[in-house]
Amino acid sequence: MDTKDMDKTRYELYTKGSYNLFLSNLKYLLETVGADKIRVMVPKIPKLNTYADVRLNYEILKSTGFTEIEIFDYIEIDKHKIISDVALKNKKDFVDVANNNFIKDYLISEIIIKIAPLLDFHIKNFPEELWKDIEFIFEYDSTYENNLYSLKELIVSKLRECYDYLGLKYSFYVILKPVDYLKTTSNIDFDKKINYSLDLNEKNKKELMLES
Repeated sequence: MDTKDMDKTRYELYTKGSYNLFLSNLKYLLETVGADKIRVMVPKIPKLNTYADVRLNYEILKSTGFTEIEIFDYIEIDKHKIISDVALKNKKDFVDVANNNFIKDYLISEIIIKIAPLLDFHIKNFPEELWKDIEFIFEYDSTYENNLYSLKELIVSKLRECYDYLGLKYSFYVILKPVDYLKTTSNIDFDKKINYSLDLNEKNKKELMLES
């Protein structure tokens, strides 16, 4: 039996199934079949969990009563020669969500927290038919106005590390704005404020475009 992951969020993200139903099925099997007759597989799934997560999954299953537990590395389905369209779509949906979550966490932990002048960020996604994918808008402390070039270089370097880790091409912009620039008291909704800001900085965006 393949458990995927014992964390509710990760389990439902990867399987699109009910975590509570999954737990009920585990309990039913344990009570009706017996732990000695059930072989439980605990996978390390790329971009879903870490080896620390897998070890914790192992301990949870062990404390639940299972005795035959095996940890293994998951083979990504797109490496198989024949896979269904449904499997391919599920794989793509999972990777998209996992990548987006990873990027957001990375922005907070490796850029916003560690680079003092930066106070907030916004992400603008573009339709697939456009040649650009994402624009990252960073709000900075205005006292650092004279150091924007070096600040920009540092942000770009960090984002490249993130994209390299995920195996993504560098199809993004980086834009810097003074803190609260996008949060005016006008009646324009937030998305329109971002679009307005981007339109005003077309020249700046072209200079900052990173090509793969």
